Amino acid sequence: MEGMFLWIMERIPIEKMTTPYKQKVKIDKLLRKNDVEKSKFIGNIMGAYRTREIVPAEFYGKGKKYPFETIELNGMDMADEYLTWTYGDYMKLPPEDKRKTHFKILEINGSNVEKQE
Repeated sequence: MEGMFLWIMERIPIEKMTTPYKQKVKIDKLLRKNDVEKSKFIGNIMGAYRTREIVPAEFYGKGKKYPFETIELNGMDMADEYLTWTYGDYMKLPPEDKRKTHFKILEINGSNVEKQE
């Protein structure tokens, strides 16, 4: 059954039927049908962790200020709970073979430059 589905999907030019923008518009319409104030869970389905970023609404609360170096930043009420829900034991480094690099160092004209991937 899966093989047949893949065979069919390889022959249908999906990219000509829709665009990422059209898909975003459809997702936005669907999401607007829900009242965030009445939702038990809220989050970001477009992030790297997909559904793991959907958390109990009380994690967000009304928001609070967090000190960072010389400034204060707005954040959710229950940041530790959010981070634990999304990442597990986020204060513990994963084993070296499970770590992911989110940037790489490039050398341009003899100077080291960081480039985000």
